[in-house]
Amino acid sequence: MIDIELIKRKLTQISNKLNELEEVAQTPKEKFAESLIHYEAERLVELIVGNAIDINFHIIKEKQLNAPIEYKESFKVIGRDKVISSELAYRIADSAGLRNLLVHHYDEIDLGRFYDGLKGGIADYEQYIKEVNQYITK
Repeated sequence: MIDIELIKRKLTQISNKLNELEEVAQTPKEKFAESLIHYEAERLVELIVGNAIDINFHIIKEKQLNAPIEYKESFKVIGRDKVISSELAYRIADSAGLRNLLVHHYDEIDLGRFYDGLKGGIADYEQYIKEVNQYITK
């Protein structure tokens, strides 16, 4: 059985972190790359994506869907199952790869590209919250 309260708590955490990330994203690009602010943004992205992955896997488990091997596939699985739109699922699936890069420090982050992607990523995760909320309340 899907734990609606768990999902609501996780969605609230994502929403709160998105609000913080929106503030950080207002920093001019030049200052963002030259200061420690980018570390705050990186951590917020890590937490946002991590909470979404937790939600995805909870839904996958409770609906007895085929569990993916990679985190990014969890977005595609819930997209195919109509929890979120498949368009959104494919747009945000790569954020799981970014999360892994941030967590495990596989490689250097291109701060310019990271900064440029923040606003679109924020909008996508706001849509994720909306669609998951619609799913759990129907």
